Amino acid sequence: MKRIIVVGINPSCVTKSISLKRLYSWMDDVGVNTFSFVNCIGRPGNYTLKDVEYDLLEECTKNYTKVIALGNFPSSALDKINVSHYKLPHPSGLNRKLNDKHYELSMLKDLRNYLNEH
Repeated sequence: MKRIIVVGINPSCVTKSISLKRLYSWMDDVGVNTFSFVNCIGRPGNYTLKDVEYDLLEECTKNYTKVIALGNFPSSALDKINVSHYKLPHPSGLNRKLNDKHYELSMLKDLRNYLNEH
């Protein structure tokens, strides 16, 4: 059984997050109904890579067979601690790439392929 964890940046101040809704939709689309989630930083607000809790991030991701980074920032943090992962675009409503449905479908196909790798 694949154990999947998704790595985000930090908690949102918004209670009805478009990003989370889109993430859940993506996971449904690729047939994942159970996954864990962790943020690189445990507080909302501004951040830099110096704010990442690297020891905690490494501990949280070590027992997972598939690690998914939501955007460039979590991907950079995972690279810094040598955690192999797949980088998705950040699911924010501000991400203009996601206005292109063909891009989103292609990205989901690539995610599906990553999840089905042994």
